[in-house]
Amino acid sequence: MGRPVSDPTPPGQRPGPDTLFLAYSMSFLENIFAGLQRTDRPVLREIGDGRTISVTGRELLELVGKARGFLSTRGLKKGDRCALVAHNSIRWVAMDLAMMAEGLIVAPLYARQAPVELVAMMKDSSPSLICCGDDSLRRGIIEPWPEAQNQYLFEQIFTAQTETTATVQLADSDPITIIYTSGSGGEGKGVVLNAGNISHMLGCTSRRLDLLGGEKQGQDRVFHYLPFCFAGSWIMLLTCLLRGSLLTLNTDLSKLAAITSSMSLPCWSECAKPSTSNSGKPAAWSWRSIAAPKLLGLASTSIGQAGWIPSGWAWRIQRSFPRSARR
Repeated sequence: MGRPVSDPTPPGQRPGPDTLFLAYSMSFLENIFAGLQRTDRPVLREIGDGRTISVTGRELLELVGKARGFLSTRGLKKGDRCALVAHNSIRWVAMDLAMMAEGLIVAPLYARQAPVELVAMMKDSSPSLICCGDDSLRRGIIEPWPEAQNQYLFEQIFTAQTETTATVQLADSDPITIIYTSGSGGEGKGVVLNAGNISHMLGCTSRRLDLLGGEKQGQDRVFHYLPFCFAGSWIMLLTCLLRGSLLTLNTDLSKLAAITSSMSLPCWSECAKPSTSNSGKPAAWSWRSIAAPKLLGLASTSIGQAGWIPSGWAWRIQRSFPRSARR
């Protein structure tokens, strides 16, 4: 039986910030899908390669259906493990949701990891299927692990002709994902999270966002740049989907500074404690200089509503910033 999770209705349409949607008969995944089905405005925006792509909740579900259609033809069964190796993207999100909806255990892996370390984690998770974002990632796996089986590219997966929509029922005890440590301090180790763990964390995270946003109306807007294979990043992703937020994804960490500069978002320093330069205008701090220290704590804001959630989760939330806060 599912646990209560935060109301997926977007901010401004909820009775109050502390209201809970007590869907005891629904899993967190069913709550996310129900919210996406009701949403005809963008929920994901992908920035990279000089272009911007957006999808609504229903469009995201269409991609999920295509991925599920492909998975349903692979002879997989509930509880099988599947590795997901790709950079942040709309398709990454759709693939992750599709795997969980099929009752599979997702092992999301860091696409920038050294191939040898990546393969070691894959062998540890014993995947029945490996999903790669592009051919360069697949080649990086094949070189150190030539006997790897059942490797498929996103291009193959999302062109499937069959679609599936029925959601697999999830019990709290059902394992959902295996999150691996980076391996920087030795061999990477995987931690299994079940549906109950995730439902609890989504409820806690959503309540924290309500505290940050207060009584402000409108859709949350979140900028996300840490890879989804990390636990905090992944929970933030699911929380945004549950709440109907507009989540903007950076798809290339090497171009992070250029992308954030082009987004016209107020700098954190201006929102948290607006200071002025010699000219009397708000001081301009670079994203790079503020990211590390501000990730470690929660700060209140005096211009609009913005903040970083504690525990190193790299995201940025905006709610109805006044024009005066924009540059």
